[in-house]
Amino acid sequence: MKLPPDQRVACRGCGRGEHRDTKTNQCEYCAPGFYQGENNHKGNLGIIRTCKQCQAGGYAKRVMEFREFEESPRELLAICSETNDLGQAENCNIVQGFHVDANGELDSGVGLPIGQKLQLKTVLRIDDPAGGKMVLRYKLLNADPNEKFRVSVDGLTVHIGSQSSEEYQTFEYLMLGDAEHVVDIALLSDFQERRPGFKSRARVLLQSAVFEGTQLGGGVECRTCPKGYISNAKRSGCERCPPGKTANAAQTACDLCPPGHIK
Repeated sequence: MKLPPDQRVACRGCGRGEHRDTKTNQCEYCAPGFYQGENNHKGNLGIIRTCKQCQAGGYAKRVMEFREFEESPRELLAICSETNDLGQAENCNIVQGFHVDANGELDSGVGLPIGQKLQLKTVLRIDDPAGGKMVLRYKLLNADPNEKFRVSVDGLTVHIGSQSSEEYQTFEYLMLGDAEHVVDIALLSDFQERRPGFKSRARVLLQSAVFEGTQLGGGVECRTCPKGYISNAKRSGCERCPPGKTANAAQTACDLCPPGHIK
């Protein structure tokens, strides 16, 4: 059998907030207070071995970024349940569910039974004082009128996609800082469908999911702490100055308020 000619293929590189560890030779998140802002998934920037330390008075903004998937992220828990959340989870008889396709996207697959939903769920701790942001890039295909792509945060629906399109859609949502949030990304089948044995043809392709300002993840840039805050010892976050003190000009220490001033 004749083999195809050899090809030179770049090895997968590390994404933003990551570097290749010299001991494990795996992509690891930057240490707290350090950052790396280049997306090198295609490997065309060579091997990124180090992250930069954030300057005093600043903090390394952390991001959990999922794109060009090689496997389903452990941070996104795949769940299948009835649309009204009252039924038995074992009724979800899905062959594959969310899985990585040949294009490096998370693919929901097809065949969702009547009244079922396929979910990706995560709990995020947003500790960036400026707050956090979720950015999803997805495509909804072959959806019937009552089938939807839904995004919920803390039990509140923040986005509904119901129009099938060959074009990718981008959804952004801001989240409060210093708080924990439950994020639910779901494909919902038609719970009003009555045809016996009906299986949905709807499919979601999730190209990327980015969560900014998270407690977990890697630093992607160095930001200056907000007014009245100083960077912590690791420069991984900011701390508010206590009553009677204010941040110095470099935002590296809390000084006593000047005479005649209070805080």
